[in-house]
Amino acid sequence: MSFRVKTILDGADLSGAEGKDAALAQIRPVIAAQPPSVLREELVARVATELGLSAELAAGIVTASAPQTARNVPSRQKAPQRGGQGGRRDAVVSPSPISRVSQTERAFLSTCLADRHAGSQRLSEIEPERHFTGDLERRAAAHLKANLADPLAGLADGGEDPLGALMAELLAEGDALEGGAAAVELEWLQLEKLRLERDIEVARRTDPMSVGPLAVEREAVKCAIDDAAETLEEEIQEREASNG
Repeated sequence: MSFRVKTILDGADLSGAEGKDAALAQIRPVIAAQPPSVLREELVARVATELGLSAELAAGIVTASAPQTARNVPSRQKAPQRGGQGGRRDAVVSPSPISRVSQTERAFLSTCLADRHAGSQRLSEIEPERHFTGDLERRAAAHLKANLADPLAGLADGGEDPLGALMAELLAEGDALEGGAAAVELEWLQLEKLRLERDIEVARRTDPMSVGPLAVEREAVKCAIDDAAETLEEEIQEREASNG
């Protein structure tokens, strides 16, 4: 399924609303047929990134029973406000890119809690200051690196510390996830891609000669993401077949 979504996105003209509408029309039945899973969330996140939508809005569009279009959804680019069209639609504000990055960062931490063996390996490789952008997410990553076996160790109860509240949320999400080591790998690669994209932006301003090698590395990670998504999809299908 991930290959089908990739093929649709690669062949679509995403420069305008009509092309995005056409891509969404093809992608919607593909994702709607997939049961709730890590893979489905990953595909929705990919659609959101490619079309410039928030993850929440992309999820609503690709799983909606009634047709919706990209032209009615705010993207990362600010669309001009049209006079006389006030109301709820104009009041919708797309989350900032930082919000979407935060979702990816937290998804990685959740999968580490879902499969702690694979999670421990990848957590040992992260650098919170480089791989995470939010202060709370950095604190959570550093805490899990040291306390993966007991994620609530040393944290205040009752919501007094936002880190404790976040950790409880991540634990609940981890308990509901499936995919194991394949999901950890997929989310790790997403984290790496975001890190490389930030490094490229910095390099464009400070060291243009290093942009090329970083871009090559990013493309390699993107290819690895496609492979990891295929692996996760196959594992989920095998698990469903054995349980069925």
